[in-house]
Amino acid sequence: MRARIIGVAITALVGLTIAAAQTPAPVVTGTSDILSPVAKADQPFFSEYIKDVIFKAERNWYDHIPKQARGRHGERGKLTIQFVIHRNGKISDMILAQSSGDVQLDQAAWNALLKTSPYKRFPKQVVESEIKLRFLFLYNEQPGN
Repeated sequence: MRARIIGVAITALVGLTIAAAQTPAPVVTGTSDILSPVAKADQPFFSEYIKDVIFKAERNWYDHIPKQARGRHGERGKLTIQFVIHRNGKISDMILAQSSGDVQLDQAAWNALLKTSPYKRFPKQVVESEIKLRFLFLYNEQPGN
């Protein structure tokens, strides 16, 4: 199965968090994006938190991937979901920003995020009350296609 949330690689996250610290929103990497400014985004505690969020969402997503998208020759699709994580780890304001064109593929990603919530509470060093994120979900696709 080649389905995955792009941005799980540590190097991509380190680049993402450093960019977020230097510029206001949005930070667009073509993978997982932080859409709200975060005061200490360049600090290791924040990148570890974001890595954990992505890891948990990805793990739950694998359980929801429809049969038609599994395997090397499975259905292809790309979608993005925006959402807000609150200090207490709960998510809200989910928006399907870009549909894959297939309701089952979209629903699998959506359900994975809902199932994963609540995430861990923000590290105490994070002063923001919420962080807006955008995740790119790929089914048998490569980034940039």
